[in-house]
Amino acid sequence: MQTPTLQLTLTSSLRAVIRFGILYVLSVSKEISMNVMRRGLLMILIAGLVFPAPAALAVNVPSDNTESSAAEHAAAQPETAAESAVVKSDTTSVAQAQPVAAIESEPPATPPAASSAPETSPAPAAPASVAQTAAPQADALTSPSAQAAAADSSTIPPPKVLISKVKIGPGAEEFVELYNAGNEAVNLKGWRLQFLKEGFTGGAREQTRILKDFGDAALKPGEFYAVRHSKNEALSEIREVFDDSYKSGSLAANGSVRLVTAAGGAADLIGWNKAAAFEKFAAKIDSKKQNVLQRCIGANVVRDSDNNADDFTAGNEFSLGQFINCAAPEPPNPPQPNQPSDPSPPDNPHEPAVPPNACANIKLTEIGANLDDQFIEIYNAGDAVANLNGCKLTTSSNKKQYGFGDSELVAHDFLTVNVKEAGLKLGKTTGTVRILNSSGETVDEIYYEKLPKNTSWSLVDDDWMATYALTPERGNVAELWLPCPIGKIRNELTGKCVKEKQTPVERELQPCQPWQYRNPETGRCKNYAKVATVKPCKDGQYRSEETGRCRSIAAAAAKVLKPCRDDQFRDPKTGRCKKIASADKTPKPCKDGWERNPETNRCRKKKSESVKLTSYPVESDTAAASSYAMWWAVGGITAAGSGYAGWEWRREITRLFRRIRLPWQK
Repeated sequence: MQTPTLQLTLTSSLRAVIRFGILYVLSVSKEISMNVMRRGLLMILIAGLVFPAPAALAVNVPSDNTESSAAEHAAAQPETAAESAVVKSDTTSVAQAQPVAAIESEPPATPPAASSAPETSPAPAAPASVAQTAAPQADALTSPSAQAAAADSSTIPPPKVLISKVKIGPGAEEFVELYNAGNEAVNLKGWRLQFLKEGFTGGAREQTRILKDFGDAALKPGEFYAVRHSKNEALSEIREVFDDSYKSGSLAANGSVRLVTAAGGAADLIGWNKAAAFEKFAAKIDSKKQNVLQRCIGANVVRDSDNNADDFTAGNEFSLGQFINCAAPEPPNPPQPNQPSDPSPPDNPHEPAVPPNACANIKLTEIGANLDDQFIEIYNAGDAVANLNGCKLTTSSNKKQYGFGDSELVAHDFLTVNVKEAGLKLGKTTGTVRILNSSGETVDEIYYEKLPKNTSWSLVDDDWMATYALTPERGNVAELWLPCPIGKIRNELTGKCVKEKQTPVERELQPCQPWQYRNPETGRCKNYAKVATVKPCKDGQYRSEETGRCRSIAAAAAKVLKPCRDDQFRDPKTGRCKKIASADKTPKPCKDGWERNPETNRCRKKKSESVKLTSYPVESDTAAASSYAMWWAVGGITAAGSGYAGWEWRREITRLFRRIRLPWQK
């Protein structure tokens, strides 16, 4: 009981000192007398000793009363509009049905799974310590001493808000659900929900898609908060929508969703498929068959191992405000009827354990993925026999691991593992294959993508490539094309199979027919040209020498040219009759100013006689050119003399111009 009294005294004294300082300042500024200040200080000390501070009273309240008062205080608080977006889990869970401050200390029993196909469980109940820290009295928080006392009594853990579900389609049927897994209420004001694209690496210039910029929304322990696409009418009970809702969907088949606090730190992150941002390993979901990723719960504890591949399960069916149960571990083998329940200790308990195997020299050399009969080839790159005990094979398509058992691999030798017989799964075109040592560490890892049909991803001369030459348990060969069918060869320029040209084989030629001969160019037989014989003309016909055809004698005789008239003659060129020009016909005289052209015998206009020619001959241009040169010489000499004279008499000319006064000058 001494601790509250001491705290009361210290608190009252501190408050008295503060008030004394205030009165002193007022006395200086307002010129209050010292007597008034002394009386005021005396009254403050008496009041501080008689009436204790509210924070000191809160320390002496029993814990049961504190819990009940916190419950009353939490029940009295009205539900805000932002809390309407919180999706609560099944009413059978105590954590979801009652206020946070009224949660009992005993954990509730695990409720039965839902009737849907994936087993679901409500959120686990929050611990009883939340009741003592979640809803303190408002007056007590205003005192620094009360805050120090609360910090000493219990340590409040940091807020822990997780992404519980992500639905990525189809189309706009999207939503993201959050869950408060901590022990105190969290106000999401200033928090952000972001979508990161497939290749997001966290660069300074890389942009993120803001799905939701949260306002003043309180999320109590064990409660859910869901945000959907604005066009997702199937989940209209979710009131909150994305701030940025794309028509075809805001979430892609490969990407990440990140929850960022108001301070800028990442509260949670989930990446799926080919996303570059994820926790340890990305979650896997077949976007053609599945559309929702759900966080699971086991033993009434929400799984959060910072490994998206383990924490989330892909499927189609879901329930808002509920988790699905994590896969239960395989039960141990039951004891035999004649075997005691407690196994007996080993005969030699001091026998040393098997040493770990680093599998250092075991390498991947060939991955036959896009084949009907898939296989994986490993190689011992060391110079000694390698012990494969503890070495394992694993792929990105499933979580199963294949162990080689207690076997050995000769130096520089190959070993082929059939994927189907080993129980593994291998992607046809894209995937990852790893070799793990006995400690689970990766020894060798190979990633392949866009692998063509009937090819293997092989290591050829220290380079990985796709090859059509399948070489299990032997050296790899680079074969970039499929073998051509029989009778065809590969064209090196086009890469296509073309028909192989056969070399001609000499054979004995068959003799030609009597009416044929062999063409020396083609080697084929050709018929001889037939000699044309002219048939004799019929009676009454004759053969024209020009055309070689038979013509009628009567028609030729009837076709005789008529004689021309007396005043005409026959033109030998055209064979037609032309009129003979009369010799006495004289041409008409030309008009005035016209003359007859003796060549054409036609009238033409006379040439103008206005230009009269001089009586002397025209002179040549030589004299004129020489006169120009003379004038240029005279002008140059004159200009040079004037310039020299002006330079010599420059002072006299300047004085002369100064003496001259113009009319407007005074």
